Amino acid sequence: MSNSFFRFKKFTIQQDRCAMKVCTDSCILGAWTAGRLQGAARVLDIGTGTGLLPLMLAQKTGATLDTIESDPEAVVQAGENIRQSPWAGRIRLLAGDVRTYPFTSFYDFIIANPPFFESDLRSPVDKKN
Repeated sequence: MSNSFFRFKKFTIQQDRCAMKVCTDSCILGAWTAGRLQGAARVLDIGTGTGLLPLMLAQKTGATLDTIESDPEAVVQAGENIRQSPWAGRIRLLAGDVRTYPFTSFYDFIIANPPFFESDLRSPVDKKN
């Protein structure tokens, strides 16, 4: 069983209510992306899950971040993680489906870490698919 939390140096991710837990690929993606965002003022994270990627990006950049999630339990958990962080004032959590959400902003950069397999290697947990 996964831990119910994942502790970083400057923030902690609670993940007991999210289908997708903190994993190596999400940490690498966040670190790699943060190094390439210099000058990006507005960033959108699609499918935030726990809120890990916007927290990593807020820690390393001065960007303002919008993050969207469609799973109600993940929205609650991401909101808690964001509010507990030192960067809560720069991260706005949106609840909804990115395909139909009425965005009113333009973004300099968009990031997503979706499941990598659509029809193969399906999980018995529907939220992971």
